[in-house]
Amino acid sequence: ALGFTLSLILAGPAIIGSLEVSGPALPSISIPGRESFIAALFLLVIPQVPVTFGNSVVATTDVAHSYFKKRAKRVTPKALCASLGIANTAIGLLGGMPVFHGSGGVTAHYRLGARSGGAAVLMGVLLVSLALLFGDSAVYLILMLPLPLLGAFMIYVGIEYARLVLELFEHKLSLLVAVAMGVLSLLWGNIAVGMVIGVGASLIAGAAGLFREYLLPGEN
Repeated sequence: ALGFTLSLILAGPAIIGSLEVSGPALPSISIPGRESFIAALFLLVIPQVPVTFGNSVVATTDVAHSYFKKRAKRVTPKALCASLGIANTAIGLLGGMPVFHGSGGVTAHYRLGARSGGAAVLMGVLLVSLALLFGDSAVYLILMLPLPLLGAFMIYVGIEYARLVLELFEHKLSLLVAVAMGVLSLLWGNIAVGMVIGVGASLIAGAAGLFREYLLPGEN
């Protein structure tokens, strides 16, 4: 409410003057050509895999279970991959932008009070209503959000998200792997390097644990 009021005072008249009650701009279905698929594969898909898989699937599952406990039993990597695939296939046919889940987004919603499916319903109804009423000019409404206020929200959410790392201090091996992944990703400037090394280290640690449990029972 505070942000909306400030927006009306600071930028309301100019932005409202840019809005046009033009009605919906309905998209058309189209299938990209072969060249587009090849370009997207090498320029977008492959470079994006570490971030999408790590943040949008694995981390989102972990954060959901950290916050919602048993209520998040349906949130699994398999379910998130399925929803991503279905949603982006439909959006791609309509010529839209890619969408993805996000662990930071889960933290933002949870810590700022949006802890039920009703929040998503309200957001969806609002966005669809704006699109149906203003069409393409609805994008100007985004400019009404004061950037300093948005920055304050982001700092708060960032602090709350960083607090999740504290759980790693209970597991020294996990903490070591996470730190190594972060350092290597920074040094190489490539998240994929850190991901490959981190996954490899986790697999080796898991295999070592199974070896001790099943092949060396006398030492347990």
